[in-house]
Amino acid sequence: VSASEPLGRVINRDPQEFSDVLKDELTRERQLLNEAREHAFEDDANRDLPPIGDENADKNLPRSDDQYAKEVIAEIRLDECTNLSTAQKNDLKKVITKWCRIFHLPGEKFEEIRGYKHHIDTGDHEPLYCTPYPLPESQVRFVKSEIDRMIAEGICRPSESSWSSPILVVAKKDEHGQKVRPRL
Repeated sequence: VSASEPLGRVINRDPQEFSDVLKDELTRERQLLNEAREHAFEDDANRDLPPIGDENADKNLPRSDDQYAKEVIAEIRLDECTNLSTAQKNDLKKVITKWCRIFHLPGEKFEEIRGYKHHIDTGDHEPLYCTPYPLPESQVRFVKSEIDRMIAEGICRPSESSWSSPILVVAKKDEHGQKVRPRL
């Protein structure tokens, strides 16, 4: 058992994976956890659950990796890729299924990656600053709205750094009959 592994994951494992010393303790912990799950809402008549028939109720529940992988494959539209052979598509499906959680589906909330802090080692290099490129007014509005959206979703945050790089707005090619959308 890893010291950094969440307790719930350890408790829900098959007890045969552990030594005899831990088996009884983990079995008891699993029983207590199951009892707590069963009785969590017994006395609370005003519990905060989605109404019956709420169409968004299932979207708020955690999905299995298999379900998430199916959604990723559908979003990528792998079946519509004409330049891949059937064997290549099957190989790609296996990779996507195995590593499905590295893909971000549209509309999903970005979540913080725990246990990892991103750091770019610049050594003793002086900060680089590039003057922003001039943008037409239509692109300025788009850039402002995209930055506001990314800040709201927690993708980025305001900064007053001495490092700077200009923004490029690039039109993404028309894909699968969808209209062209600019990207930062």
